[in-house]
Amino acid sequence: MTILQREHSPDGILIHLEDWSCEYKAAKNATIALYPVAQNNICNNGRTYPKKGKLFRVSFDFESAAEAQSAFFSIISGKKNILDYLNKYSSETIRKEDFLKALKKEIKPGA
Repeated sequence: MTILQREHSPDGILIHLEDWSCEYKAAKNATIALYPVAQNNICNNGRTYPKKGKLFRVSFDFESAAEAQSAFFSIISGKKNILDYLNKYSSETIRKEDFLKALKKEIKPGA
């Protein structure tokens, strides 16, 4: 894996443009990885991942380097956010619905 670019989104999330084509059957230079901080614990099969307050990794695979680069710059410029690219979600370690739950801030009664 090669990290091609590393930036932060306007809301402070670390974002990488990566190339996984040497390790996996993926388009060259066409993966975006995010490292957000979990707002909630996510429990599945007796395992908690991600844990509230901790960084976790999710990835999005695009059809081409040009598509990934366009998305990368749209995210870091604030024109779009990663939720605009959910159709490209590709992480196997955390389900898409759990990724979304991990991002949501808990609302406490009376808050």
